Amino acid sequence: MSEGWPTASADDTPPKPLPRPSIGQSMTETRIEIVVTGGNAEATIDQLASQLQDSEAVVSGADTAAQPAELIASSISASAALPQNINAWFAQIAVSEGYQPLATLAICAVIFAIAYLLERVIARLLSGSVSEPVTTLQKLGNATRWGGARGLSLLAFYGMSLVGIHVVFDASTEAFELAAVALSSLMLPRAWLLVLEVLTGSQDPHRRANSLSDLEASHVMRSALCLVVFFAATAFARDFVLGVVDAGDSGALFAVATRALDAMATGFFFFSVRKPVGGLIVNALSCDTGNPKLFVRLLSRFWPALYIFLFLLQIIAEARGYLSGTLGEDASALKRSFAVFVLTPFIVASLGIWRDDLMSRTDWDRRGRVAGVFSLLEGTVTVGAAIFILYAWNIDPFATDLEGAKRILPGLVSAAIVTVIGVSAWRMISGFFDKGTVGGADDEANVPDGEGGVGGSRLETVLPILRTALAVLIGTVTVLLALSSLGVQIAPLLAGAGILGLAVGFGAQKIVEDIISGVLYLIEDAFRKGEYIETNEGQGVVDAIMLRSIRLRHHLGAVYTVPFSSIGTVQNHSRDWVTVKLSFEVAPTQDLEKVRKLVKKVGAQLMQDPELEGQFLAPLKSQGAVAMVGSNYKIGVKFTSKPGEQFLIRRKALNAIQKAFSENNVQIAAPRVIVDTGGEAAAAAAKTVIDRAAPA
Repeated sequence: MSEGWPTASADDTPPKPLPRPSIGQSMTETRIEIVVTGGNAEATIDQLASQLQDSEAVVSGADTAAQPAELIASSISASAALPQNINAWFAQIAVSEGYQPLATLAICAVIFAIAYLLERVIARLLSGSVSEPVTTLQKLGNATRWGGARGLSLLAFYGMSLVGIHVVFDASTEAFELAAVALSSLMLPRAWLLVLEVLTGSQDPHRRANSLSDLEASHVMRSALCLVVFFAATAFARDFVLGVVDAGDSGALFAVATRALDAMATGFFFFSVRKPVGGLIVNALSCDTGNPKLFVRLLSRFWPALYIFLFLLQIIAEARGYLSGTLGEDASALKRSFAVFVLTPFIVASLGIWRDDLMSRTDWDRRGRVAGVFSLLEGTVTVGAAIFILYAWNIDPFATDLEGAKRILPGLVSAAIVTVIGVSAWRMISGFFDKGTVGGADDEANVPDGEGGVGGSRLETVLPILRTALAVLIGTVTVLLALSSLGVQIAPLLAGAGILGLAVGFGAQKIVEDIISGVLYLIEDAFRKGEYIETNEGQGVVDAIMLRSIRLRHHLGAVYTVPFSSIGTVQNHSRDWVTVKLSFEVAPTQDLEKVRKLVKKVGAQLMQDPELEGQFLAPLKSQGAVAMVGSNYKIGVKFTSKPGEQFLIRRKALNAIQKAFSENNVQIAAPRVIVDTGGEAAAAAAKTVIDRAAPA
């Protein structure tokens, strides 16, 4: 049964002409109230007047100037007749149909109980075994299968109940209307409970594709159960008074009172579940859940105020409709809009959780596509919800003949679609860039001990600059297309941007020189991120490549920021291979061939070291005696390795050589001081100095 007075849409078929009374037939005066709503209400009234022009009927428009105070006062005075109307209805049904309404409700309860047993049987037959999920996608699959089975069983309950009502009651009786009201008051809350159970998964965590804990999900469902039971009771009472009893004006204030109670119950519900839903908002909108942004914190804390405000708008529109007897499209549109506002955040949050789960299990080659597809889905849901709300208010956002402020709606919708596509494209490309930059030369393990270091790939070096350039390009194109959709002429903007670019180019020649020099250095592959280079202005590891400069981190900690135009000659210590030369001295009495063989043996041992596997490009080997230092031989040793690995090899090589020499009685020469003794006194003084310098 519909609530309130019957309505006629402005788009309905015009009424047929009324038949004129025959000659001699008496004429009586009849007053008929027809409530017409919609944007073309005046045109509809004109059509009615034209159909009645041959009769003595008078067609007048509705009095829309009634103030709320007048409506309330009128309803209060009319509500005094409500008990009398209800008693009259009870007396009428007892006389005309021979039984009491309580008996009708008892029969309905039996029908509903039988239908519920059938529902349980069908649900058990349709519900398969639920596998223990590993991923969010599997949880969504479990929730979808469970929700589908329960939805079909709920439809079976409705069909069985409807058939039972038609079999037991005559469709033309008041008892049938009462049973139909009871069924409709029961079905809508159960449907809402089913949707909330699918979203929260309170009964089974294997169906819960969100971040709610077991306690939080159970709390949300218990609160929702209390709310929908209360809604069912008030809806039944309201429909009974307005639809079955047909109390008219006398029941308007009662209907407003029930909706006010619904508003209070809804406020308590939102306040009760504010923390669990706030946690879902943080998880869905924030990358760092421990430190969300200010907007996310405010939204997670004050979201109940937004929903209570929307619900109050719906209640106010319905209250005015009840009081004025014109309950129609506005209240219905607000109701549908409120439902969309409730469901859309849950859907977007579920998509976000699903996306994060897939991203954690997907290799880097596909993460960009996953991010782009889910961004497109989230944007589609959001834009689709907005379009649905516009249609709920009888506004076609794609119409070209809209008037007033509505004319910008097609442009807004087109701009929103363009924005969704632009954001999705950027997230997809950004995922590709993340793939190219992950695991690069930023790690602490790549910080060199001295000159030289591990360089990143050429792609890793270029991608940050390409990422910035593409971000500017995609953002600019998206903004221009969105402005064009809104009706803004973008040709003057493009011309102005070109003139501004020329002015900036002439006024900032140094900046342009830096940018061009940087592009040329990158094209020639002179250096890469993570490599150790020397320039005219400083040396160090390439820490960052920016638009007009390069940042170098010296191995002692100093940071150099060098403009590209000031770099000059680049000496790269980390490209392709590194040769390290070591030297030490031995006494002239040592066997040089023995020293050479020991160094070669150490080189062979290092080649077998698992920690150094694959790091040598040429093994450690002796160069023999390369010079004489005093009376000692200077022995040269060298090896070739990959850039950045020479420091570990050098440490291991020196330790291994010292150990090999110690085991084979090869003494590394110590510094010697030769003193020419001019006499015994000088010799004694020299001996005293040497004794003091010698370790204790």
